[in-house]
Amino acid sequence: MYKYFSLLVLLFVQAKSFSQPGVVISNTSQLEYVEKNIYHLQDSTGNLSFNVVSQMPDSAFVFQPTPSMSFGNSHVVWWFKFYVLNKTKEDLYILFQNHELREAFCYWKDEDGSVDSIKTGLLLPHDPSQFAINVPVYKLGKMPTVVFLRIKSPNLYLPILAGTIRPVIKRAHLLDFSQAFVLGVLAILSIYNLIIFFFVKDRIYLYYFGYAASVFFQIFRTSGYLHEFLLTGYSPVNAERNLTSVTTAVFYFLFASAYL
Repeated sequence: MYKYFSLLVLLFVQAKSFSQPGVVISNTSQLEYVEKNIYHLQDSTGNLSFNVVSQMPDSAFVFQPTPSMSFGNSHVVWWFKFYVLNKTKEDLYILFQNHELREAFCYWKDEDGSVDSIKTGLLLPHDPSQFAINVPVYKLGKMPTVVFLRIKSPNLYLPILAGTIRPVIKRAHLLDFSQAFVLGVLAILSIYNLIIFFFVKDRIYLYYFGYAASVFFQIFRTSGYLHEFLLTGYSPVNAERNLTSVTTAVFYFLFASAYL
């Protein structure tokens, strides 16, 4: 009787371990969304360290599988945790599609128990980033088992993707192409209206130039290009959202008033 009971307990433990939520990477040509397999924990004080959080059981976190995670306008620290199973022979990467994360710290454990980390964000120098592109990309190696993220940002939404290097670079290039097209159109409109203003001296063209230029700057900043190419160190401009929004609204109001 005892043998049967022990066997049932063992099967239960194994079934529980296999049912543990996790991101499985088996295809080297596509990315997997992490949000459906992620735990989260709110750190209201901001004092929790990785050593403390990594020792917490899964029950201390909230498991809420959703297609996308959004915490709105949040000013507290959030910890995220997810398990990874790499069935490929290649290094794994995770990619954030949120360009405005002020603090994004990533920690991960390998099969041998070793821990590695990287700290990036708009309020930190860009140099530690493993890839000099406008979105955070972290290389996790071949055998990561669990990943922890410490994120603090007022605009907190988390489209996170995991996969091998080829689909990561493809996704980054696709984002760059679409943003470059929009920025190119805005740049042409800005220069065109500024030239027309110098010739005809009509303030409506100056207002439209200011509006288009402020929208250009806002997209350039929120897409991470300002942080990547110009202000690579800490600068309040990298994380400032209200100033560019107000400037855009002012020039829009001036243009609309003059046009009507």
